[in-house]
Amino acid sequence: MDGTPCAERRTTTRNRDSRVAGRTRKPTRRVGAGVRWCAVCIIAAAAIVWPISLVSAQSTDADIGGVDITRFGAADRYSTSLLIAEAFATRVGESIDDVVLVSGQHWYDAVIAAPFAARLGAPVVMTPPGGLRADTLTFLKRVNAKRVHAVMSGNWPDTTISPDVITQLADEGFATFATPGVDRYANSVFLGVWLSDGGLGSLGDSGTSAIIASGEVFADALVAGPAAAKAQVPILLTPRSELHADVEEFLRTAKVSHVVLMGGTAALSAEVETSVRDLGITQVERIAGASRFETATQFAGHTGAKLSDGCSGDDHVGLARGDVPFDSFSAAPLLAQLCAPLLLTSPDKLPDATITYLRGCRVSCCCASVFGWVR
Repeated sequence: MDGTPCAERRTTTRNRDSRVAGRTRKPTRRVGAGVRWCAVCIIAAAAIVWPISLVSAQSTDADIGGVDITRFGAADRYSTSLLIAEAFATRVGESIDDVVLVSGQHWYDAVIAAPFAARLGAPVVMTPPGGLRADTLTFLKRVNAKRVHAVMSGNWPDTTISPDVITQLADEGFATFATPGVDRYANSVFLGVWLSDGGLGSLGDSGTSAIIASGEVFADALVAGPAAAKAQVPILLTPRSELHADVEEFLRTAKVSHVVLMGGTAALSAEVETSVRDLGITQVERIAGASRFETATQFAGHTGAKLSDGCSGDDHVGLARGDVPFDSFSAAPLLAQLCAPLLLTSPDKLPDATITYLRGCRVSCCCASVFGWVR
């Protein structure tokens, strides 16, 4: 890619239908490309680029003008997910061997899928739990997918993605895989173990990293997705009040040397942090803002400076509502390709923390991908 400013570059994708699902043995490992480009604004057919500033659209603060907005939004969460997957496919070359499927109704499976998808070089696509949509099947066939990996939890057959979806995929000729976690915590550890088999990445000064977030609220784990995908470090879920035993065992056996705790003590208690330190892990950092919006901006600034390939997130940012998780379930693999963080906003105006972050990166921040339709 050349250095043309993204405001002068547009890549248009067709609005093709899509959706996904899966079943599990150890999936084939393929690392997604991490080439940095000047945040080319990807436009899917139903994605609208407005030649206005983010501020004039959602805020009265005129200090942050000049950001091109690309909106990924459609009639429902599943169609929105497909638009994002189409943009990912266009970026990596249209043909994709692997696709990761998550339930559109269970956030705790979706937020842990980002680094798994990145290792596979795959997009994340949402599906209704009970059945495979026709547009999902169309997408899978168009990109020549060979394997579908369902990130799902629960005791079979009472799982967050129905066995019927797995059967449909197998009947269509896809190799199908599904994660075996009986609950959200075990599922996050399973993906962590899978990642560790191929080597964990790092967000710290040295050694291997893991991100720990609450399994009771979605926002902190959601915003960790792009950096976790880029660095290929696991997002582990734990109850607020204590470090889950499976997570503790993983940190010990995987020899994790650096842990990022997402959120303040209202999200992860002091006892969780103490338990991590008691494992002998000396690099423990807590990213905690006064709100979920501020935690998102703090994490963006923190990880941007540490990613080894120079990704700072300054060229491009992602933006999604902080009160619902579903708009941006599929965003992390695309944002990881763009070296971009995910920020959060209220549905009707930009929070002060987000405005401050955008003002700080205004010189080089040329594009914002907004996830979700105008309601």
